[in-house]
Amino acid sequence: MRLNSSQNALIVLGIGALLTIGYHILLVEWPNNIPLAIFVIILIAAAIALSRLRAERPNAWAYLFLIPAGLTLVAEILYASSIVSLLGFIILLVTLALFAFWLTMPHTPLKEVSSLWTSRFVIETIAPFPALRSFAASISTGKKSLHILSGVLLATPFLFLIGSLFASADPLFYKVITGIFTNWDFTHIIQSGLKDIFFGFFFVASGWAMFTRTREQTVPRATDVPLDLNPTTLPTALVLINTLFLLFLAFQIPYFFGDQAFVQKAGLAYAEYARSGFFQLILVAGIVFIIALGVYTMTQMRHRLDKILTLALIAQTYVVMLSATTRLSLYTDAYGLTLSRWWAGISILIIALVLTLFCLAVIARIHAFQLVKMLIFVALLSVSIPLTLNAERLVTEHNIRRFQSGQTKTVDLNYLLLLSSDAVPALVRLYAQLPKDLVLTGMSSPAAKILSENLVVKREALNNASKDWRNLVVSDYQAIAALAGLK
Repeated sequence: MRLNSSQNALIVLGIGALLTIGYHILLVEWPNNIPLAIFVIILIAAAIALSRLRAERPNAWAYLFLIPAGLTLVAEILYASSIVSLLGFIILLVTLALFAFWLTMPHTPLKEVSSLWTSRFVIETIAPFPALRSFAASISTGKKSLHILSGVLLATPFLFLIGSLFASADPLFYKVITGIFTNWDFTHIIQSGLKDIFFGFFFVASGWAMFTRTREQTVPRATDVPLDLNPTTLPTALVLINTLFLLFLAFQIPYFFGDQAFVQKAGLAYAEYARSGFFQLILVAGIVFIIALGVYTMTQMRHRLDKILTLALIAQTYVVMLSATTRLSLYTDAYGLTLSRWWAGISILIIALVLTLFCLAVIARIHAFQLVKMLIFVALLSVSIPLTLNAERLVTEHNIRRFQSGQTKTVDLNYLLLLSSDAVPALVRLYAQLPKDLVLTGMSSPAAKILSENLVVKREALNNASKDWRNLVVSDYQAIAALAGLK
């Protein structure tokens, strides 16, 4: 049975209310980890439910965005790392926005979509509130009982917020209210109530915008018209950039074939050479990708010379990334692995993968718009997949192995103890293997004592946090189990 506009509006209002309740219970004080994962699952279910309200067939290819979202959810549930929380939140935000938008756009084959980042996507994702006018007009028609129910749902957050303000302003009113509602923190109610109202309107506006997208029946279409540049201008620019790369690579050759003694003979400290310029080289690789993509988009590589010069630039960028990788490897061998060095290595792999796909697209003559869409999916996947690895555990175990195998005479406990619960089981195993009287370089007390004291502090913090399941992830429970036998 097909529902009328008023009934659809009421369903959108109900879904918005349920999402607001879920947000309040899960995310107001726990904006990451397991609560975030549960709320994302609820959001996905809400988006699918809203797409079912329309008679039109949804874009099935939109479900591809749920692959990186699913990988990220796994990482959010498993690991306590702050990097997982930060990158995971960004990936989930992007993938869910793209999924919800394209799932509810007019049915269009993916190959006909020129851009996944349309202006309409940005506006309706960040600020969908103009849809509230259309929503109010739709819900104003229909049965009186529906009007009453919608009014109750609309007034509820304001009743709590204004009532809390009244209770804070008048002691007598406060006494009466607290007599009815015991153990209420009105300051907290005011703060969370304001957030609830904002997100409540946001969810309703987003839901109505999703429901009404097909009415305009407008989808960006791909165009095959390249920018008409003078055939001399672009090759000249590319030749100059390639020449600069050749000059830089000429300076890199001695360092590739030289060893530590060669570097020191050149007047550079080993650590200085290994560390200097790494992030600049990665930035150069990123700039080259932007240049290559710009050339591809503007010209569709119609001219053979443009294609050759662009591919030559990318080939030289591979050598630049090899130099950056060498520097990173030297520094890691000398000073150990850290999270920043781990993710730096991942960044190199991602850039190399993207540039390789770009080269294949040029050779296969794939349309620039199709290439951009492919690279968006690849970028989201290539970031979400490493999130599923326990980076902090890998970093900790790598440094412990270097120490135990004799590659280094010390292990940086001060750094490792700053890591999250993800690293705790490995540290507990290290404590069990350390000689009790061993004093590491730079420490005034035995390493086992320092490690034990800090692990006990972590255990107490985790035990306190475990009183509410929303505070912990799987790694936290594994850390609690590993720390249980620590004395």
